[in-house]
Amino acid sequence: MVKRDSDMGEEKVRQAVSDSADALPALAACRDYAPENVRRALETVIEASGGLDWVKSGMRIGIKLNLCAAKKPEEAATTHPVLAAELTRMLRARGAEVVLGDSPGGPFVAPLMHRLYDTTGLGLCREAGGELNEDFGYSEVEFPEGKTLRRFAYVDWLRSCDAVINFSKLKSHGMMGMTAAVKNLYGVIPGTYKSEYHFRHEDPMRFADMLVDLNEYVKPRLCLCDAVEIMEGNGPTMGTPRPFGLVLACRDPYRLDRLCAALLGIREREIPYLEAAKQRGLLKAEEPEIGAMAAPYALKDFRRSGATASWFARSEDDRGLRKLMKQGMYVIFRSRPAVSRECIGCGKCARDCPASAIRIRDGRAMIERKKCIRCFCCQEFCPTGAMKVQRSFVAKLTGDKETKTRRHRLLAKVRRRRLSRDPEKRPQQVSAQAFSSSAETSAGKRLPGSTSAPLSRAMRWGASSPMPLVPEVAKRTIFLPLKS
Repeated sequence: MVKRDSDMGEEKVRQAVSDSADALPALAACRDYAPENVRRALETVIEASGGLDWVKSGMRIGIKLNLCAAKKPEEAATTHPVLAAELTRMLRARGAEVVLGDSPGGPFVAPLMHRLYDTTGLGLCREAGGELNEDFGYSEVEFPEGKTLRRFAYVDWLRSCDAVINFSKLKSHGMMGMTAAVKNLYGVIPGTYKSEYHFRHEDPMRFADMLVDLNEYVKPRLCLCDAVEIMEGNGPTMGTPRPFGLVLACRDPYRLDRLCAALLGIREREIPYLEAAKQRGLLKAEEPEIGAMAAPYALKDFRRSGATASWFARSEDDRGLRKLMKQGMYVIFRSRPAVSRECIGCGKCARDCPASAIRIRDGRAMIERKKCIRCFCCQEFCPTGAMKVQRSFVAKLTGDKETKTRRHRLLAKVRRRRLSRDPEKRPQQVSAQAFSSSAETSAGKRLPGSTSAPLSRAMRWGASSPMPLVPEVAKRTIFLPLKS
């Protein structure tokens, strides 16, 4: 909650949640980080989100960036400095004071933050007239309306601001599936407290409820997202940059992240905090218009950090068999951190682990599984990317589209080799293997001598795969609405 005792008296500069309830997110093309392209894209999305007329001369505005680690801008782990600098210029032109900052994991102290500012290129923001946060204090605040957080540590630099702009980075995430606007406000918790909060909220849905509480407390005046270059794979710090060419904006962080999920091709039920927002009435069950907005740009091959447990997110409405099945499926499908061969035994993961579940033995990190709470802090802060998200065996069989596509291609290749090249025998063999035509056996490629059209529809789960149907039936069962 942003309040400032200044010469502005009791004037409230933040927009109430009800005022922005019907505001759709906006997106604009931005092919690179050239200042002129960035400025054009920012002006487009901000104007579509209501503009900056609420900014008054003398206001102090805090821009909450994503500065999760000391990474160079080209590594796509942090909000790009050119975007932050251009936004600073727009606010300064209206007479506002601008301060930019974040509180990443680890000690929230000047030497480390100065190194982070230098590495991430935020000197551009100083040149634009903004100031980089130098207040590294924090205070205990109360939030009686919170569901899981009613008293928590909060950074002081945002308490001195009249309004907050949430400027996130679109990336994959091990625990939440994706990080954008909602997850970015975890940075209002001082770095050294984050491990404690992870330990207190080890369940993904409890952690998601905590994120929603933080967003309801801060109530950012505007949410922006840097998607010019996104991160996929081993995110949110050691993934692979991928050009995407978009800048996003919305007054509502949940709607902005709904658009982000659609753009990445991730189902909303696999993003715990979107499910938590729905359960609390902060996000509509469905908004087809947002899906239609994302459709022209949506990715079909986005590489995620790993499986998420929110396929089976618990709800207060769960009863009986559905509750039991969700609990069982959560255990079966949840992913976990794993150490790869790149480990150099530096010990950072052991120092950052909230549950003290990691030890360094023989120059290599070892995870004590009984202690691990699967918060993925080790994966997020590993300097070499040696910590990976390991998906369960069942999740690999019934997982995302990329996994299913690889499996179907392999099965099709095996079946294609079994088919005789004799045109007279092929129809009988195709029928015997549950295909409707020989073209389906090639997964979109023609068989030698075949005149059939390429595959026009995706192979169905039960039509061409020997995999059991139980997981799919279970997923359908537990998401059926309860009978009144």
